[in-house]
Amino acid sequence: MKDSIMRAVRGVLQRATSGRVNGRSPAEQSAACALPEGLAARLAGVRVAFGTRQVLHDVHLDVPSGMTTVLIGRSGSGKSTLLRVLQRLNECLPGCTTTGRVLLRLDGRVVDAYSGAVGDPSWLRARMGMVFQSPDVLPLSIRRNMDMTLRHVLCLPETEVAPRMEEALREAALWDEVHDRLDENALGLSGGQQQRLCLARALALRPAFLLLDEPTASLDIASARAIEERITSLGHTRTVVMVSHGLRQALRLADNLVLVDAGRVVRVWNRHGAGLPDVAELEHHLED
Repeated sequence: MKDSIMRAVRGVLQRATSGRVNGRSPAEQSAACALPEGLAARLAGVRVAFGTRQVLHDVHLDVPSGMTTVLIGRSGSGKSTLLRVLQRLNECLPGCTTTGRVLLRLDGRVVDAYSGAVGDPSWLRARMGMVFQSPDVLPLSIRRNMDMTLRHVLCLPETEVAPRMEEALREAALWDEVHDRLDENALGLSGGQQQRLCLARALALRPAFLLLDEPTASLDIASARAIEERITSLGHTRTVVMVSHGLRQALRLADNLVLVDAGRVVRVWNRHGAGLPDVAELEHHLED
């Protein structure tokens, strides 16, 4: 499954900047009305199936702008499938069908991700950064790993490549560790550094959404905390949507906490509203 998704993500390299949403069609105007200010995304009646197996059932969810939304739930509850809905990555997998509305605020407008207004999904995918569970660095130099985004996705002019690379590596808290070894193979980095390199590649897009699928699952405690610090910092300036298996981690990071069970969103808490539950309450919900 992951290989299919990664092939799709890399397919963005050739097509990401070609298909643009031009003008504002009546459908886009309707979508804009349905996504209030303060929201980055709204999912309404979303269903996802793989063949005859229904994975998501009538999902309704609002994603606030400029906050960190964390999806929690049992293994197999549909968290990762729900995350991939935002970037239209599920459709890269065999037999997938998605229905419902997914409204996204991108490039200063609201688009319905699964309508004809988007056209080539590469346009949408290039405006979202995705980091997976395990570091997915290419067996190339650190510099060339970054070039995949900077030169081939963004097609930046030569004068902008180095400054944008430094900007992204600094945001990922990696620049000080690698600035003098950019031409070394990225596979020589530690696991935590490799994951921060993946984060830097995503951040180089200056994405509207940063999507994180259990980004610390394969890391040791120290490396996981380093990634958490980055997420906390980034969540003040970007819309972050993250899947986490760790309840304590979810409570540390979430502004918006979403409980997914059997393919449904069953509960949402907001730190700035009624507040978040404690670990015991979350464990109780997961046991029910």
